[in-house]
Parts: sequence; C-alpha cells; structure tokens
Amino acid sequence: YIQTLGYTEPSHVIQKFVEPIHAENLMKYLIALQDKKLATKQHTTLLFNCYTKVRAKEKLKNAVNEFIEAAKKNEEPLFDVETAVDVLKRNNYQEYAEELAKAYHRDRLYIQLLYEKQKYKEILTYIQKLSGHLVIQLLSDYGSEIMDNYPEGSTELTQFCVKCCTDGIPDPKKRNGTGVTKIQPDDLAMIFMNNDNKHFDFLYQIFQKGPDNLTERIWNVLIEMALRANSPKVMELLKYSDAKYSNEQALVFLTAFDHTEGKKFIYEKMGLYTLILQEAEPEDCLEICTKFGHEDRTLWSDALVKLSHSNCDSEVLSNFLQKIHEEDALPFLT
Repeated sequence: YIQTLGYTEPSHVIQKFVEPIHAENLMKYLIALQDKKLATKQHTTLLFNCYTKVRAKEKLKNAVNEFIEAAKKNEEPLFDVETAVDVLKRNNYQEYAEELAKAYHRDRLYIQLLYEKQKYKEILTYIQKLSGHLVIQLLSDYGSEIMDNYPEGSTELTQFCVKCCTDGIPDPKKRNGTGVTKIQPDDLAMIFMNNDNKHFDFLYQIFQKGPDNLTERIWNVLIEMALRANSPKVMELLKYSDAKYSNEQALVFLTAFDHTEGKKFIYEKMGLYTLILQEAEPEDCLEICTKFGHEDRTLWSDALVKLSHSNCDSEVLSNFLQKIHEEDALPFLT
C-alpha cells in the first residue's frame, strides 16, 4: 500500500488498518503519506493517535518538536491542534499536549491544561503575556482560583489587576486608536470574593494611581471593603475632596460596622446635625450646638431636652445654660 501512494485513495487503505492491532502498520503508512506530502490534517491527527497507541515515544517526541519549530515560523499546523492535544492528554502525554497548545497559541486550551494540573503559577505568568481581549475572560475564569489556591502569587495577581484597570493591556485588536484595553474594576471583583483585605488593597491601589478610574459604584465598594478590612484609611477615603461615593450608601456601611467617626463625618456632610446630637455624649452637646447651632437653631432646644433627661454633671448643664444666655439661643421661658 505504501508503494501505491499517489495512485490509491488513502481513505481506502486506512479503513483496512483501523483496528488497534494494526496500529503499527497504520503508523508506517501515515508516515509515508507525510513523507510524500500527501497527508491532510486528519491524517496527521490520526498519526498522533497511532504514536500514542504503540507508545512510539521517540517518534512522538520528534513529531512534537518538529511541529513546535513550524509554529515558531508561523506555519499553519498540518493537523487539528485541539484533537491532537486531546489525544496526547488522554494518553498521558500531558507535557507534549501543553507544548503543542502553547506553540500554536491555543491560549484557552493551554491554560485549561495548566489548570487541570493546578499549575497556578504558570497560569498567572502566561495570562500576563496575552492581549487585552483575552485577559478579561481568563481573569474572570481563573482569577479567583489563583487567588485562593496560590497565596504566594496573590500580590502579583493584585498588581496585575490594578494595571489592567489603570494603564490597560496592549491589544492589537482594539480599534480605539490606543491599542489598549482597560478593564473595569467591578469586572474583576469576583477574583477577590473570598478575601476582603486583598479586595480593598486592589481598589485602594487603583485609587492611588488615579481616582478618576473609580465610578460611584466602585467608590461605594471601596468604602465597604475598607470597613470590612478594618483599614485605618476609612477616614482618608471619606474626606477625599473628589470622592464619588454615595453619602447614603456610605452611611449604611458605616452604621453596619459601627464606625462612629465616619458616621459623624457623613452626618455633618449631609447636614444631619440632629443625628450627631442624638448619638453624642452629654458633655459634647455644647460643642455641637456651638458649631452647628447657627445652621439649625432647633439644636439648642433638642440638646437642652437631652441634657435634662440625662444624668450629666450639674456643671455641664450649667455651662450649657450660660451659653444659651450668651447666644440668646432660646427664650427664657422655653
């Protein structure tokens, strides 16, 4: 049959040797088919299968190396890459499967192979070399797995995510004139779903590099994560002059985490002076009324009621009444 190559239809011959017992003969025929440049993608893929069946390790290694060299020259593969990788993987040639997938830039397939062997470090390294349009999906699919199972790389992953959201990732397919893809921070939130400290660190680094990258929604999440991480930077963020967080949403978080200083700041920012007074200690009432009484005159009467129902020291009440007299804040009969 080998001598009839070029005259006999290969499929007619191949069907005679499809049984596993004839794998050695089929392999010889397919090699000859390749030597005469008559092999199709299907023939080459079938040859891979034969190599694995007869355990022709040396021939398989040579074939893989030959195709890797061809890939480096940007030559089109002479076989179906996905099928060949699957054949190699199923027959325990994982290393060859990975090399082929990587050589022919089957990026998702290559990372899937790495993931099956829990090679999180290699996954993280490889993702950082890819174009922007691929990075978004791959980070969504594997980012949380890397964060949870490869703690040594959590800082590197966080910094890469920050870069994706601030500087962006080079992307030749992007037609916006910049050739760069930027990822929105909330698109990467799932990576940090099991680690509030890292989530806060991620958002805070974005804030440091460029607060303009943060929308109102992300600002709200940043405040929440700062509280969850018990960060000392809560007040710094609340007081930032161009912060875009929702006062109402921030107040919900601050109340939930019982952050007294933060609540007082938001109350003041929103003009909710009565609430400041309600939560204050008796000895602080005078200071609050002195500071905000000119904006809300009812504070004086509210504070007086609060003091009269408290067990405060008589000197505190006396000083308060003296200030009311000096400021003429309340009528005497009131």
